[in-house]
Amino acid sequence: MDYNNFRGGLPHITENVVLLDLHQNSLVGSISPLFCHKLGRKNSLDYLDISSNLLTGDIPDCWEYWKGISFLYMESNMLTGELPPSMDSFIDLIILDLHNNRLHGNFSLDLSNLKNLEFINIGGNNFSGTLPVKMAHGMEVMILRSNQFEGNIPPQLCNFSSLLQLDLSHNKLSGPIPKCINKIHGMGGAEKTSHYPFEFNLYNKGQELEYHDYGLLRTLDLSDNKLSSEIPTQVFSLVQLQVLNLSRNHFTGKIAKEIGDMKHLESLDLSNNELIGEIPVTISILSFLGFLNLSNNNLVGQIPVGTQLQSFNVSCYDGNPGLCGAPLPICYGESNSHGEHNDIDKENSFTQSLYFGMGVGFAVGLWSFYGSLYLNRAWRHTYFRFINHVLGSSR
Repeated sequence: MDYNNFRGGLPHITENVVLLDLHQNSLVGSISPLFCHKLGRKNSLDYLDISSNLLTGDIPDCWEYWKGISFLYMESNMLTGELPPSMDSFIDLIILDLHNNRLHGNFSLDLSNLKNLEFINIGGNNFSGTLPVKMAHGMEVMILRSNQFEGNIPPQLCNFSSLLQLDLSHNKLSGPIPKCINKIHGMGGAEKTSHYPFEFNLYNKGQELEYHDYGLLRTLDLSDNKLSSEIPTQVFSLVQLQVLNLSRNHFTGKIAKEIGDMKHLESLDLSNNELIGEIPVTISILSFLGFLNLSNNNLVGQIPVGTQLQSFNVSCYDGNPGLCGAPLPICYGESNSHGEHNDIDKENSFTQSLYFGMGVGFAVGLWSFYGSLYLNRAWRHTYFRFINHVLGSSR
């Protein structure tokens, strides 16, 4: 019943309904009549999708009667209020999607006992407080973007070792990236072959794109926060990442050469930070890189020569006055060719000096020998007797 133009409120359903898909309609009103009209009975509902409607009001607190739901989609409505305590009653929940509503308050649910939970998206709401970490460690997708979360990124986040996608962008997070981030093996270990045929939107390459299988993508997005300190090298050990976005923060220091280990990287955004130093040469070997933004930092020196790096738009490097080389203006007196010529000139100069020194040394030694013979008569007679003896014995 999805993609119709149904109007009015949500229907009542019998306890035998297993799947209800009403997304992309024009349904209005509260969701309470659907969930709380007959309490105390056993329900069979496993899949519920009421997303992309015009539903309003608070989420009711009667979820303990719907423990069997595995897939719950309520995104893109106008739901308000805080999450009710009974929402942590699910036993079999796999996917929870509440993004793009008007929910607020602390995310205080304890979802650590939901062993099957793999996907949660609460982005685009007004949740506040610290980042929620009471979730199942088997989580694979965690999208918390566009809320009001603040404080440091807690090290407990590193315990979610199966994460494939982590999006904490557009919050108020501060402090450094925890160095334990390399424990997230889903982003850094062996490539996973699981497939999850599920449509979802993800911000990639500067725009929102729709994907149909979240098992095929590895992303880390911490953009638009107040994060600081240097980018730890442990980030660059997440070698399965395809998307890395750390833009619009306060990161300092140099870009580590280990970035060249991220062979699968397709999109890299480090713009609008306080990074210094040269662009590491290793970045030029990222053969899959199709989107790059290093603008508005304090990078200097020549842009490394590589097919991808020269093909990107000039805007990718804007706001770094010390950068030069294609596609920016050339580096006068600092190009690689000049450096190579200087090395060759130095080598030739050394060789010439060596031969000259050998010649001078030989001449001085020869002059000293014959000079001694000329000045000392006894030596001279002894030397010629020796020569005569050698010539005589050879006949």
